[in-house]
Amino acid sequence: FGANDLTLDYNVQSGDNSAMRFMMHSDALENHRDHYDGQRTGINPALKLKVTDRTTLDLSYEYADHERFIDRGVPTENGKPVKRFEKITFGDKDVNLTTLEATIFRATLSTEFSDTSKGNLSIVSSEFEKMYKNYYASGYNAGETVVTMDGYLDPTERENTVLTGNLVNEIQIGTSTHTLLFGGEIIDTSNDNHRYDTFWSTTSDDNEIFNITRPMNFLVNSSGVATSNDFTAKLKSKTRSDIEVSSIYFQNQIDVSDRLKLMIGGRHDTFDITVADIKSGTSQSREDKEFSPRAGVIFKPSENVSWYYSYSESFLPRSGEQYKKLIASAAALDPDVYESSEFGVKIAISERLSFAAAYFDSEQTIATRDASGEGAEIVGLQVDGLEL
Repeated sequence: FGANDLTLDYNVQSGDNSAMRFMMHSDALENHRDHYDGQRTGINPALKLKVTDRTTLDLSYEYADHERFIDRGVPTENGKPVKRFEKITFGDKDVNLTTLEATIFRATLSTEFSDTSKGNLSIVSSEFEKMYKNYYASGYNAGETVVTMDGYLDPTERENTVLTGNLVNEIQIGTSTHTLLFGGEIIDTSNDNHRYDTFWSTTSDDNEIFNITRPMNFLVNSSGVATSNDFTAKLKSKTRSDIEVSSIYFQNQIDVSDRLKLMIGGRHDTFDITVADIKSGTSQSREDKEFSPRAGVIFKPSENVSWYYSYSESFLPRSGEQYKKLIASAAALDPDVYESSEFGVKIAISERLSFAAAYFDSEQTIATRDASGEGAEIVGLQVDGLEL
């Protein structure tokens, strides 16, 4: 349908102790849907330096520039998408848009202290500018030929700095080989977010009713009255978030024998966030200290068969993964906790054919306030299933 994709990957040895790699990717999005289009471009030059016989330095820079049409699909009727609207795009070709501009710099220093010991130190500095602008169907009554439209403009700017260091050491204890990993990480993030609602001139509100047509016409409402939208007239929220995370982690991979491997590890995070609500002039802060364990075992009864089991825990702070809000009631609650386990088998039937089966179980625990705000309840979500 007119889409295209271009990838370049070039390597060159720039000296006796250095090498360069240049990667580029660009694609254009097109398909049968009305208004669907987009352009995405990324470049990633990298340099590897051999500092000494045992030490290397890797440097890379990445730039991404994305722009594409977005929409939320068609309205629903009796809980299902309305099939007769499948060819209609409930959006505007000049409005529904997402953009991303990102720059990422990475540097990694690796050194081998001995044949069984090495260390790594890395720093990542990144800047992101991301924007969503959208019209979408917010209300529809079955059988009608009009639809209520809403929308938003949501720009976000984020800066990240991540410093990570670890030591890896291999030791022999009895007949078992232990590969020990100890490390630490420091993260500093600032996040600026705005959220504007649509503001229609005919309703002085974020909702307006339009006739369902192909294409949709957002210049005239369903009553035939000319209307327009101003994305800067109704500021819904404006926040600045500052996040600091310090972590230490460890892992021990134990080769008990050629057939049995064990792994145990964990990570302790101190997560500190402050969200300033610039619109309301308020601020909320929270500090969480969480330990997340992990463990696993692999048993190979024969060369081509592996049985395994893994368990891990993780957490999500009350600010959510976007870090753009932290209300007072949420600031008083513990983070969401996730527990995941998996048991499975992998069989290499031949060089070209393999079989894998697994049972997985994931449990989520969330604390929420009740309607009065006085108490809290724990909401559990469990998902399990089989994979083949």
